[in-house]
Amino acid sequence: MIKNDLKTGYIVTLRDGTELIVIKNFTRILNEFEITDDIIVNSKKYYWQSLKDYDDELKNKISKDFDIIKVESISHPYCIQEFELYKNERTTIWERYRNQNKLNIRMKKEDIIKRLSEIMNVNIIMED
Repeated sequence: MIKNDLKTGYIVTLRDGTELIVIKNFTRILNEFEITDDIIVNSKKYYWQSLKDYDDELKNKISKDFDIIKVESISHPYCIQEFELYKNERTTIWERYRNQNKLNIRMKKEDIIKRLSEIMNVNIIMED
């Protein structure tokens, strides 16, 4: 999942456990200027953040504590107001797994077998 896949009404969970609702194209007036932004908000905790603070992989540019680790959709609009109460009305769309940050190495089977044989000091025979 990337940032552009987020939709209004989705619930995101941050690494610190905070749950927020996605609002796309949120418009507010500040000092007579109209500002439109994509935000995530939890009105009960008086907390919001601009999605500009996130890269395309939903990682926070300031602190990894605020990385988005889960994205859920809700089954009904009434869940938006009390989204914390309606956990059973959610469907997980995406979840960040701890191993996503692992390094990917491409190797041929023969090279893997050779290296494993060297490390374990054994002969490995592959069967078809």
